[in-house]
Amino acid sequence: MAVETEIKISICSEAGYNDFKHLLEAKKYPLINEVTQENNFFDDSADSFSKKKIGIRLRIINAKKYVLTVKTPLMANPLSGLSRHRELEYEMPAADGRALLADPSSLATVIRDTCNDADLSSALLEIITLSDVDTSSRMVHVGSFTNHRSSYTYHGHVLELDASIFPLGPRWEIEVEVEDGDEAAVGELRRVIEGECAEAGAEWMPSTMTKLGRFRKELAEVKMGK
Repeated sequence: MAVETEIKISICSEAGYNDFKHLLEAKKYPLINEVTQENNFFDDSADSFSKKKIGIRLRIINAKKYVLTVKTPLMANPLSGLSRHRELEYEMPAADGRALLADPSSLATVIRDTCNDADLSSALLEIITLSDVDTSSRMVHVGSFTNHRSSYTYHGHVLELDASIFPLGPRWEIEVEVEDGDEAAVGELRRVIEGECAEAGAEWMPSTMTKLGRFRKELAEVKMGK
């Protein structure tokens, strides 16, 4: 049940993404791994969780590992590309993950049956059964998008370089999670990343919304025919 601060920076083009990746390789930042993620999102039919900025995600990693994550916001500063949130997650058996995708209304039951950490299970259930959520609204699968993630050891942290396919096309992003605490250290790390983006010739800007926020915005635009 970690509280984390995320530095999030958008890279404006595929060329910039490639240039920054080449810089990481040239400076010999150790590559931890590269994975393909299928990110599936859930909400109730009244969008109760989206309205509260709560994200419920089932991530399938390399088509075999299923991780359920629930994020609740604590702070966001889009202008600086910083966000602070509480994140609760655990890995569930693949068969249960597939069952959840087939029947999203079974979310609470799946958590009770598959989460072996009693405190974590209780915290998850407390969030997804909020007293002010319309109980007549069933949990539904909102949709999914694919993300290719390269993770590097970076100044004592893990830098995640993402190439995501959203409904309106690809986006590229840098994410670094740091433990809650020293804001000055967070600011210094952000300046290092920004400096290396400039060194690589990669045009960048602070990320102004979460991946879930962007996905839902673009999905709505597609449905409206924009």
